[in-house]
Amino acid sequence: MARPRKPTKLKELNGSAAVNPGRINKNEPKPTTPLGETPERFTALEREAWNDIVSTVVDGVAFDSDRIHIELTAMMLASIREAGGAPASAYAQISSMLAKLGMNPADRSKITIADESEEADPWAEFAE
Repeated sequence: MARPRKPTKLKELNGSAAVNPGRINKNEPKPTTPLGETPERFTALEREAWNDIVSTVVDGVAFDSDRIHIELTAMMLASIREAGGAPASAYAQISSMLAKLGMNPADRSKITIADESEEADPWAEFAE
């Protein structure tokens, strides 16, 4: 199975977008709408899970278009917490869901903030 694509925002944060600009989809939709508040229908445990996820996701990665993914992740996390455990498949699934948001140790280690003091590429304007 192929490795899932890393979100463009994470590529920008870790600097790989600048190293390999040809790998970036210049026509990719750029969400701007904030994630928003906790869903009203959530239980107290689901709200707690939502807040845990939203407060730890890297700034600028999650937007309103990611809301359903985060809702599902929060619901699954809450059910695991409420049950006091889960089958290994549930842990694998929640780990995968969190990884897509750059929220597990392996994925977090891939993120570095690009050094803004680096000089801009003088040839970039001719590349378009």
